[in-house]
Amino acid sequence: PSTDTISGLIEHVSEKLLPGGKIPYGYVKVATSPDGFERTYPRTLRHRKEKGATTRLEPGDQVELDLVQELFTRYAKGEASRRKLAADLNERGNLSPSGKTWSGQSVRTILKNPIYCGDIIWNRRTHARFHRIAGKRAERQEHHKSERDGGRLTSWAPNAEQDWIAVRNHPLVKPLIARATWDRCQEVAAAGDRMKNANGRRSPAFPYPLSGLVV
Repeated sequence: PSTDTISGLIEHVSEKLLPGGKIPYGYVKVATSPDGFERTYPRTLRHRKEKGATTRLEPGDQVELDLVQELFTRYAKGEASRRKLAADLNERGNLSPSGKTWSGQSVRTILKNPIYCGDIIWNRRTHARFHRIAGKRAERQEHHKSERDGGRLTSWAPNAEQDWIAVRNHPLVKPLIARATWDRCQEVAAAGDRMKNANGRRSPAFPYPLSGLVV
């Protein structure tokens, strides 16, 4: 039953093992079988987890690794907005994690992912059909009307922050950026959000007062 599956997932993450899901941009997954054999899976390779294997995330493709570090470094320094960063990557012919052109949103997804400083945050949203996780236990899932799905009932829903399961400095994740750089990027993003709320309009994602106003 789904409650048993959820309980197993909670125990899995709480024991500081990696949850399942897509391999993040810039990483490869290394799986170690019970007999000690290691296999490396590139980010774009679909695969099934071997039973009993322990997985970890290691730096992957050098081009992707360099781009991740560039995005965080430039954004932390206030050199460019997310849209400008996306435009620069597109101009150079770099593809986004989905294999398409970069956008401000795809850059934001990278910059807001704590995996890059070595943290795991799980259970941010629920896709389960019958049960969700609340208070680190399974509870009955309510269905919601989704504007994105044309008003149809859906079990997809974001979870409250107190229901997130976070592991800081996860032992099976190799950080790609320094924590100070991560923290600075979140400060820059928060400053942009405050400006947006105060002005009632979209604001630039970096703290230069005239950015986006003077052309």
